[in-house]
Amino acid sequence: DDVNQCFQEAEEFGHAVLAFADHDFRDMAPDVEAVAKMLELARREYPGVAVQNSDSRSAARAVLGLRPNQNFAIDLKLVDKKVSFEASSDVFGPQPFLAIKTVDGKFFHDALDIHVPHRKWSYVFDEHTLPLDRIESFGVAGNDSAGSVAISKFVVAGRKVTQKLL
Repeated sequence: DDVNQCFQEAEEFGHAVLAFADHDFRDMAPDVEAVAKMLELARREYPGVAVQNSDSRSAARAVLGLRPNQNFAIDLKLVDKKVSFEASSDVFGPQPFLAIKTVDGKFFHDALDIHVPHRKWSYVFDEHTLPLDRIESFGVAGNDSAGSVAISKFVVAGRKVTQKLL
């Protein structure tokens, strides 16, 4: 039904996005084959609809007229035990994802304190969270509404910040 609805919307409005995912440990080949069969049946029913294969982010950008933000970044600054995070533009959702790696190789995540929704946050490393002397590194990752991804990582020992835009 979803596949047919997508083709019907594409025929009516000139475009539509159909995405599917499979994310567990099982062999996904049977699921991919099932989707391919559904697509073939829909293509026969809607011969005037052109199909273009794409990743979901590119498809959404094309249909919604969005462009990637090449300047999207999340800056961070550590002063004593408190780290401040600031995004160059609004993040999609209330806050970026915080990941923490301890010196003994364990990973944690936690919520940030929100100061300005979608833009500024902070986190304190102390006895209520994790003491800073137990932290090897931490980082945040967030997306903007066009699917641009910003990743910032802070290595505690060297006080080194790395940033990456996807």
